[in-house]
Amino acid sequence: MSSSETHVQVCICTPPRHLKALEAVAEEREPIWWTINKSALPGDRVVFYMIGPMSAFVAEGIVSTKPKVVSKKSSNWYGDYGANIEDVQMLPRQIPLAEARKQCPKWGFLLQPRRSSMVPIDVASAFLRLIESRLHIVIGGVDNGDAAWLEKAARDGLKAPTWVSPKTGAVGDEVVVFVPGNGFFATALIDSPPKPRKDWNNRYGSGMRSIELIEPAISLATIRRRIPDLTWANYPRSITTPPPDVADQIRNLIRERRETGVGDLDDEELETASIDELRAAALLDSSSSATPKERKTIYRMRSQAIRKFVLRRANGYCEGCDEPAPFCTPDGLSYLEPHHTTRLADEGPDHPAHVIGLCPNCHKRAHHADDAEAFNKKLMKRLAKLEKQ
Repeated sequence: MSSSETHVQVCICTPPRHLKALEAVAEEREPIWWTINKSALPGDRVVFYMIGPMSAFVAEGIVSTKPKVVSKKSSNWYGDYGANIEDVQMLPRQIPLAEARKQCPKWGFLLQPRRSSMVPIDVASAFLRLIESRLHIVIGGVDNGDAAWLEKAARDGLKAPTWVSPKTGAVGDEVVVFVPGNGFFATALIDSPPKPRKDWNNRYGSGMRSIELIEPAISLATIRRRIPDLTWANYPRSITTPPPDVADQIRNLIRERRETGVGDLDDEELETASIDELRAAALLDSSSSATPKERKTIYRMRSQAIRKFVLRRANGYCEGCDEPAPFCTPDGLSYLEPHHTTRLADEGPDHPAHVIGLCPNCHKRAHHADDAEAFNKKLMKRLAKLEKQ
């Protein structure tokens, strides 16, 4: 619904009680009564603003009834107007007050938002562009230093003066940076309107801010498996703006990764996981609240992840003698054997820092040679260096 067809109303909320109420009705798809500006009309668009300490726009909906004054004197809302709001949806991301002020500097309401209000006509378009911020996938690199710079930017709170972006991007739009060989690597927000790049023909660039890493990065295999409708992932070589339903799937996948730090704990996920995803799974610990069945699943998948991680880290070369693996398996993988430098039988920790990838000869030496003890100490020192890289 465009701003030319309807007015846009802002309703005021108080955290955390009202935030929970909005999340509940958004989940149940039920209408909710809310105080609103008396000028509102059925069909008007509503955006909910949560006052401090959140100070952010959090949800939207549609006015479904004409506002009526609250005449009951015992009501906390006596004298105010209220209406039913339907089709309540949480915004894809919360819009901080400071960001709205930057996008809509002429809107006086934002100086001290305390009462429900109608968005001025001359501000509505800019405000809705902010609320309807889209998600774009852009490309970064490793060899050109992009990945290292993103890590530094996320750590030090830096902004990118310019990054390749779509011509249609707008300030406040979400960005997911895809780094080949890693996957979905970081998220950010567009900080300046796209402009033609002088150093890159037929490309546009925008500033980026609020850069945050996705740890571990979401591998291309996981993206393809979890979001099959994202056809861009079949050949991820350019920037793209996915449709809203696919963008929501991307947001959910990123949110899940940030909450759990690992991918799905199943054989298919581990088979296609990146080395960073394998490491995260290898370090996974079962919580005290996990059921015995869940702990057993976590232990099994963690053990598989450690084995796969170690062999992936070795990259086809024995980590004991640095020689190539002696042969390949029928599926084309270099044959190496994982070796625990601290034996599990002695209750040694099952951890990537204690498991090394060896050729059969070095593995036999670590267990049966007359210098096995000295060789294992050498392997431990080698592992310490490998884990620091």
